[in-house]
Amino acid sequence: MSSVTQSVSYPWFALYVKSRHEKSVGAALQQWGYEAFVPVYKAPNRRRVVELPLFPNYVFCRLDFRSAPPLFRIPGVFEIVKQGKYPASISEKEVTAIGAVVASGYLARPWPNVTLGDTVRIESGPLQGIEGTLDRVSSQLVVSIALLQRSIAVTVPREWVVPAPRGRAQTLGRD
Repeated sequence: MSSVTQSVSYPWFALYVKSRHEKSVGAALQQWGYEAFVPVYKAPNRRRVVELPLFPNYVFCRLDFRSAPPLFRIPGVFEIVKQGKYPASISEKEVTAIGAVVASGYLARPWPNVTLGDTVRIESGPLQGIEGTLDRVSSQLVVSIALLQRSIAVTVPREWVVPAPRGRAQTLGRD
């Protein structure tokens, strides 16, 4: 879900919304003339394949946060994500990276927000329960929204993965 283009390009913000209301909030925002983005992935259910939000409880929206109070009349909208007491914008690069992953058609899914050097735990398979330090993610590309401390992973061919320049963040989409 994306895109009623506004004449002024406002920054992206994350709206914290009621669980399972992401799509309806995104649709309502678009009806009000805002550019909204609800990235989804396909997940098998017991009977069919369903679309679920990659970032549960969040909807991305371009807006002038000073004119945001009417948005709280949309059923399911709780607040704009803040750092301290002020709404915090999300990097254009991060939103663009998420959009590119969704548009690619490759399998993407929510992923824990881990960085290189973090302690991780294996939760299934023959090594279940083992803890260790994350030193690489083989053919998984992890794209993060730093403000939300949420990530998604997408499996890509190994030959597509190249080292990032030294001194840069280890997740795609960081300024």
